[in-house]
Amino acid sequence: MKVALKQGVYLDITASKQFKTSRIMISFSRQAQSAKELAMRTLITSVLETASAKYPTQKQLADHLSYLYGANFGIYINRYGRLNQVIASLTLANDRFLKDDTNLLAAGLDFLNEVLVNPLLDEVGLFDEKIFTLQQKNLASYIKSIQDNKRSYVAMQIQSAYYTDVVQATPQMGTPEDVLALDRAEVTAYYHQMLAQDEVLITINGEVDPMQVEADCQASLNLVARPAQKWQLYYQQALLPAVIRKVEKQVLNQSKLDFVFALNYQHPAENYAAILFNTLFGASPLSKLFVNIREKQSMAYYASSSLNAFTNSLLIQTGIEGRNAKKVEMLVLEQLTSIIAGDFSAQELQMAKEEIITAWESQLDSQGNDLNQKNLNHFLNRQSDYATKVAKLQAVTKAQVQAVAQKARLQAVYLLDGQEG
Repeated sequence: MKVALKQGVYLDITASKQFKTSRIMISFSRQAQSAKELAMRTLITSVLETASAKYPTQKQLADHLSYLYGANFGIYINRYGRLNQVIASLTLANDRFLKDDTNLLAAGLDFLNEVLVNPLLDEVGLFDEKIFTLQQKNLASYIKSIQDNKRSYVAMQIQSAYYTDVVQATPQMGTPEDVLALDRAEVTAYYHQMLAQDEVLITINGEVDPMQVEADCQASLNLVARPAQKWQLYYQQALLPAVIRKVEKQVLNQSKLDFVFALNYQHPAENYAAILFNTLFGASPLSKLFVNIREKQSMAYYASSSLNAFTNSLLIQTGIEGRNAKKVEMLVLEQLTSIIAGDFSAQELQMAKEEIITAWESQLDSQGNDLNQKNLNHFLNRQSDYATKVAKLQAVTKAQVQAVAQKARLQAVYLLDGQEG
């Protein structure tokens, strides 16, 4: 059941007895325009998650979650191509398992309204200074700790080198420098703008009465109408005039060599062929990168690929000995050439399909995955179900996989060359 509570505020309910919990997800979505905006949205999640006007300390907020029979709560960011989201999630016990007549879902909606709409502000209407400053420092430190992981660091560096759009070039959480430069007044003002203008989607899954849930949402959530949006999630970057090559030296035991390929395939016609190409190329223990470069040639500690459908790009990550960089690059390109030439059997193609289907099947047991799919379907304006996905994947031919592989164009290479201390 899907309804518009108000213009720009939508509710999608899945009534199901599959899970013993009820889960609520509320997303605030817009297209960010700057790296600074990414940092502001991430910091807002940390501030809202910590306290509210009614629960001004972390302990009081945690105590109320315990009162809600141990509810699980979090606020985080998400990105689908051009779409940037702030998402609040709350998991609650099914009312059927409670000893009293508590409407726990309604109580959960009241709680989410409190933390999202009534943050802890000071006497002049700004985010509480102590909480803001602490969360600002914590967030900057956390982002830096991610960058200290060299595999993640190189992925961020090649992203920054490749994308010409500043938002796409910036990690979705922002940078430590951008976070520390934020001003409390501007972040508070941006929060109010987000609350009033971002498109809102409330997705709920559980053993619930949809009509009662709709009434509870109307009663609990203090959200105003806002302009309706038309969304374009996909980011399409023109091919670069030349391959970008970056080399950085650090004292490390293991070098990292990453590649970005543009993969300008057609949506949605070639979506499933692209997924299969990625699986055959490097997203599986049976893939060409893993089997030929890591196992047979012993030229990499790891070698894998990941597809970003929303930016039509493919990231290849390898851990190598720095002196082997040219050889590994040659081997990566050889694996691509072999797929283009059709150097994979019908059995290998079917095994790749079965591996993907097995992963999809495991997701059917995840309540969170159901909400994530509803969230994505809303912004793609599509209907998607498991049986249809499987049928479309099974229908992909070898020639269609080759056609997608043929569109891959190397765009960026980043070598983090490990030097002995």
